[in-house]
Amino acid sequence: MKDIHPPRDEHRTTGRKLVVLSPTVNIPAMTSALSAVGMDVVVASERGGAVPPETMATADAIVFDRLHMMVVAEPSVAALAVMNELQARGILLSVEDEGFVYPLSAPGPAGQGDATWGLGAIGVEQSPFAGRGIRVAILAAGFDPSHPDFQGRKVVHRSFVPGETAQDASGVGTHAAGIACGPRTPSQGPRYGVAHEAELYIAKVLSDQGSGADGWIMNGIHWALENGCRVLLLPLGSARPPVEAYRAIGERALAQGAILVGVAGHGSHRARGDIQPTGSPANVVTILAVGAVDSSLQVADFSNGGKIDVVGPGVDVLSSWPLPRAYNTLSGTSAAAAHVAGVLALLMEADPHASALEIWRRMLATARQLNAPASDVGSGLVQAPVSATTAP
Repeated sequence: MKDIHPPRDEHRTTGRKLVVLSPTVNIPAMTSALSAVGMDVVVASERGGAVPPETMATADAIVFDRLHMMVVAEPSVAALAVMNELQARGILLSVEDEGFVYPLSAPGPAGQGDATWGLGAIGVEQSPFAGRGIRVAILAAGFDPSHPDFQGRKVVHRSFVPGETAQDASGVGTHAAGIACGPRTPSQGPRYGVAHEAELYIAKVLSDQGSGADGWIMNGIHWALENGCRVLLLPLGSARPPVEAYRAIGERALAQGAILVGVAGHGSHRARGDIQPTGSPANVVTILAVGAVDSSLQVADFSNGGKIDVVGPGVDVLSSWPLPRAYNTLSGTSAAAAHVAGVLALLMEADPHASALEIWRRMLATARQLNAPASDVGSGLVQAPVSATTAP
């Protein structure tokens, strides 16, 4: 399989801007002011919680009101004057370039081998929980809804990529969804999924060519939150420094009871002494950053370091794959993060009244400590809950 990942130093921008709005903004008044100077402004909640991809491509401004975020195309002189006034009044908190992110997983050896070693390492089979009643969103390259292991399950899917359906062409979205929420008893081979009774929401935010604009991802996050998803897996990233827009999004998701799970990235070559920093968007404090370990619980050679919260199984991991192949073995921090997303669903089922921040802290507190620095493994290896808990 061809490696579709860009060079680690590639920083592509779209020409649009990411704007963080004040939580106290009067959105109708703001959109009215922008519309008055000729801007075509679209509000996500007025479009059923998500903006059609084609509208995203043509609108002058897209407002994700649940997130208090906005994506803006190059404004006219008059529109720029209005935006400068809004910024001076503290309504626009930050303005950054919109960029691209990429899938973060890579092919592993063929065959099953001990591909499901990860479920044993994190204690899934000893857990009485299955993610029942929890909605998990996978924001990646789509999903293959015809896969036999997901027939009869509630799987809602939607594409946020202009001109493309939610069908997974690369396979990495189906692979991540399988690890996080695959069945207890698959049609072939060993069990590979964690939260087998969770409800799956698939947001295709990466194109078939292997990249996705920040605005597509924000559109998918807004849609997932609008649909009550409490775990949002983002198995994607880039080598950018921290982006304020993602910090604000993570904070606002936590306030709404949801946790965004990001990936450290796999640009390192630790055997050669090359450890790259955690990539965006996981390198902000409000998004959970996940690194990868192998079956010996050693840090994966490719796993980035620095800002790491927890690690998961990420080397030679078997999971679902688009038909006709049906299954594949991959390595990457995306596979590790998918295990973590599934465990979060189990923890939320174990204590349905706990806040997102309480669940986050509980996951870190119960992680298995490893003999490695926190900059490589954070609090340690994520562990599935074995009994019901009560928020303190």
